[in-house]
Amino acid sequence: MHYCMRKRIELEGSCTGCRVCASVCAFHNAGSQNWKHGRILIVKEEPDTDYPVICRQCAEPACLKACKFGALVYNAAGVLTVTDACTGCGACVRACQYSGIHISALTKKAVKCDLCNGKPVCVEHCPVHVLAVKEVEE
Repeated sequence: MHYCMRKRIELEGSCTGCRVCASVCAFHNAGSQNWKHGRILIVKEEPDTDYPVICRQCAEPACLKACKFGALVYNAAGVLTVTDACTGCGACVRACQYSGIHISALTKKAVKCDLCNGKPVCVEHCPVHVLAVKEVEE
């Protein structure tokens, strides 16, 4: 494994499950008003337990290795992104142990967080300020 500094979105506190983050993500990235179309999803595990599921920006992404079509590439900022080469086969989804990439109901292709070009709208609009962009080393 190689070590490098990367950025990713992390939870710093208790998520209320309001889904504002997912809603603004869906609108920003897909033009949709349905929070389920976002690249960040909120999971309700128990009545009072909510948490975001989002790409962890892995140092050695299993999704990248699983894609046989070259649809996952690094952008200029070093963030793994999905290109138009995606066929929607789901190999990347099955490979991700964090459920950080999923098939969009709108496009039938893979979608994942790309950190919104360095200014994630989910972090900016979280009403309880529990999402943060952090540098991580792996």
